[in-house]
Amino acid sequence: MSYPVGIDDSGQAADGYGVQGVPWFVLTSASGKVLWSREVSVSGWPSPAALDKYVRSALASAEKSH
Repeated sequence: MSYPVGIDDSGQAADGYGVQGVPWFVLTSASGKVLWSREVSVSGWPSPAALDKYVRSALASAEKSH
């Protein structure tokens, strides 16, 4: 993969980000701020196009806030 992926065997990181169910998507900034999240068990799997849209939108919003 060309991006970092974390494996949270203990659940401690998930607790810190408020993860409720699995699977779960979380996009964080370099400082650890949650920019976007989605609980798949509630909202369903996003299509690749929708995921791209959500991530780009969250990154654009984060850029504007700096």
